[in-house]
Amino acid sequence: QTPNYFSAMSESGDTSQASIPSGTRHKKRSQSHEASREKYIDIDFTLKEIVNIHGGGSVYCISFCDIIPSLWTYFAAVGGRSASLFSIDADDSIRSIKSFTTEDRGDEFYSSCWGANADALPLLIVGGKKGIITVINVAENL
Repeated sequence: QTPNYFSAMSESGDTSQASIPSGTRHKKRSQSHEASREKYIDIDFTLKEIVNIHGGGSVYCISFCDIIPSLWTYFAAVGGRSASLFSIDADDSIRSIKSFTTEDRGDEFYSSCWGANADALPLLIVGGKKGIITVINVAENL
């Protein structure tokens, strides 16, 4: 039986107080090592647009289509029973393209990623609560 390594972390996130499964190597990092790794970068962000999707419900995942260079401005947002497809236009505005909704009222989408079929056409792959993976051919909607 494989030990549950996730149980090694206490609720506070401190592994020094948690019980480590036998046979697991564990080294506590020195504070000087941690301090040397902490570097902060000051970045200014400008809000461009806010989009309310899924009727104001939760969004669990946003994934950009990063496998097809001509579609790098396309992304999907999933949450609840919906997967919505968007693009970022040249003026930085967000355009809603299409929303896909599962007919199963007991399912919810939690994750998404992009793939392509044999013809290099984009596919949106979503999965969630019931463990069902749904492949959506989004090529006809672009």
